[in-house]
Amino acid sequence: MSYENRTVHLSKHEVVLDRDSAEDIWQIAFGEDAWDKGFCDSEVIEVLKSYEKKARMYDQIVELLG
Repeated sequence: MSYENRTVHLSKHEVVLDRDSAEDIWQIAFGEDAWDKGFCDSEVIEVLKSYEKKARMYDQIVELLG
């Protein structure tokens, strides 16, 4: 399956990203070659939201510990 001209849906709106940017985003979520493994955009968004939530909790813990 080729993803050369793939449209990535990031919310209710359609967004078109260049392949390099999309591959970088997929790699942050799922690691090396994630784009080629066919993860769908909704999976990527859910993983990134999870990372963001964990980062906020970490920041709160660090702030509480001083």
